[in-house]
Amino acid sequence: MGSPDRQMPMMQRKPLVLIVDDVPANLHVLATALRADYRIKVALEGAAALELAGRETDPPDLILLDVMMPSMSGHDVLRRLQADAETRDIPVVFVTADTSEGSEVRGLELGAVDFLTKPVDLPVLHRRVATLLEQRRLQQSLQRSELKLRAMLDSSMQFIGLLDTQGRVLHVNQQVLKLLALPLDALIGERFWEVPVWAESEQQQAAVREAVERAVHGLASRFETVHTRADGTTMILDFSLRPIFGDDGAVAFLLPEATDVTQQKAAEESIRHLANNDPLTGLPNRTLLTDRVNQAIRSAERSKEPFALVFLDLDRFKYVNDSLGHDCGDRLLQEVAQRLVSTVRQPDTVARIGGDEFVLLLPDTPVAGAMVVAEKLLARIVQPFTLDQTALAITPSIGIAMYPGDGRDFASLSKAADIAMYRAKREGRNTFRFYTQEMHDRSSRLLHMESLLRQAIARDELVLHYQPQIEIETGDCVGAEALLRWNSAELGLISPGEFIPMAEETGLIVPLGEWVLRTATRQAKKWLDARLPMRLMAVNVSSIQLRRPDFAAMVADALRESGLPPRRLEIELTESAAFSNPEVALDLLEQLHQLGVRISIDDFGTGYSSLSYLKRIHIDKLKIDQSFIRDLGKNGGDEALVEAMIQMARSLKLTIVAEGVERPQQLDSLRARACTEVQGFFFSRPLPAAEFEAWVLERYQPLPLLPDAMSAPAEPAAATEA
Repeated sequence: MGSPDRQMPMMQRKPLVLIVDDVPANLHVLATALRADYRIKVALEGAAALELAGRETDPPDLILLDVMMPSMSGHDVLRRLQADAETRDIPVVFVTADTSEGSEVRGLELGAVDFLTKPVDLPVLHRRVATLLEQRRLQQSLQRSELKLRAMLDSSMQFIGLLDTQGRVLHVNQQVLKLLALPLDALIGERFWEVPVWAESEQQQAAVREAVERAVHGLASRFETVHTRADGTTMILDFSLRPIFGDDGAVAFLLPEATDVTQQKAAEESIRHLANNDPLTGLPNRTLLTDRVNQAIRSAERSKEPFALVFLDLDRFKYVNDSLGHDCGDRLLQEVAQRLVSTVRQPDTVARIGGDEFVLLLPDTPVAGAMVVAEKLLARIVQPFTLDQTALAITPSIGIAMYPGDGRDFASLSKAADIAMYRAKREGRNTFRFYTQEMHDRSSRLLHMESLLRQAIARDELVLHYQPQIEIETGDCVGAEALLRWNSAELGLISPGEFIPMAEETGLIVPLGEWVLRTATRQAKKWLDARLPMRLMAVNVSSIQLRRPDFAAMVADALRESGLPPRRLEIELTESAAFSNPEVALDLLEQLHQLGVRISIDDFGTGYSSLSYLKRIHIDKLKIDQSFIRDLGKNGGDEALVEAMIQMARSLKLTIVAEGVERPQQLDSLRARACTEVQGFFFSRPLPAAEFEAWVLERYQPLPLLPDAMSAPAEPAAATEA
């Protein structure tokens, strides 16, 4: 690399002209003619000229060289200058008296930039020198610009090159060489659009050639290109080509640049996917579904063809999560998603909008077509799944809404399909239902009822009724079951079968259940203090309440606030609630047992309790569901089942209660089989507190006033006999 002086731009100093001639008079004439505008150095022979030209400090910018000199000719001097890297770029003008044919050509072939004959025309000399020095200045400026560009290119992590105005490669940086696996020499001088990186696509090659043509005319271009790496993976380049202008405003170079945006594109695609797709199943989410339904609506408006929106929910899916774990539940959802997609047509959309809820959009589908699809979905989903080598069967409930009859926008159609799906659940599950106006009216009533129920406690609209439990052998009233009633100021008396399921779905069962527990324990304490002849207050508890970690603490608080002894309280759990998640139930029942509270299993025989769990948990009583009692005396099968349940309870030393006793024949049958207790309309319907108290006192005498007269309830007959 040259010294700072050699690299100094000509515009920062007067140009230096070296005049070489073996005749002093010629040197004087030329030096005098140029001295006013340039710095001058002279040499009388070739060796001196070479020494002055090769100096690192202040080298000449132009050499006027005589051809015919005694010791070393001008041709020899030029050859020596051309052979030296430090001097080969100095422009040389031959000044000679030799006018023979071929003399000028020979000089130019050796590398001279011009040829002047003696005697020299001084005005011509001035113009030639000025022109040549300006050309050199421009050349040096371009060289410096090129060096800067090359340094910048090689330090960049982008793919960058440098082209001339013909589109030929002047330089490419190391990133390009690595990409192409080629040496730089193999690319220099090649037309850029013919570089191998574009060979994969004629379309890309044509686009690059067009970009070169635009850049030559001062216009930039930018577009994306796709390439295959050596390892077979795809690379996306953000490619641009722009002109670089010189000091004169003309295009001097072309600068192609490319950035590898493969990861960026993948990230953008991932973001778009997450914004529009469910992360677990990869199916469209609510956002993308909404967009597609709106497209289907616009298409249906033009074609006048109907389409179907189908809501599908998995029945009892929470039991899968509770019993097998959420990982297993997630895998089940993924397999369900695959089955749904494989069942419908390519234009259809299958979406997951949360939990175990799936939505299917079926364009150009009439009612008959929607029915066929629903039947296929039912048949496909009920086929057993295999998860962790365990066969798992699950069923769907399906609701169908039709455009335009059931709604003309996504919100209306969604609401209609959702209502139809819940109708399918209420009517047995593993089926489908189309939306009807009656469903809409019922749904509107339920929504309004939910709003009123949220205010029922504050408005003092809730009340407990009590149904007596009778010991068969003695006829004594041994307890009462507290049953919730709601007398709405607006809607009147509402059936528990209507508002209890709604309360469980909405979570309102938690505050309602707490109100029931606190009210029932206070009432039981009042009757205890009044010496009413009964031992226990039974309170029903929802499975939702059981899942709350603070349930046992809430029971303890209610007992402490009311003053009721724990052994006077009986918590009734349905069989499905107690055994849907046995390990959780075991822990909770142990906590309640430690409190001293009695436990009974309600609706026994309707769920799926295991004898092994019945042996492990602390329970005191089994209640036979009224569906088994209804046909006693008529159905031999029911009698055999009831007898088996009673014998099992006796073997486990449990009290057994028969619910729904309404006829003497039922009571006789139960007495014959040594059933412990009964309750039902044969004795009394559920009564408000005052009526219940009057009913008891009309039939039984109050207990004598003894210290803690009711502190030790009598042992159940079955346990005593056992």
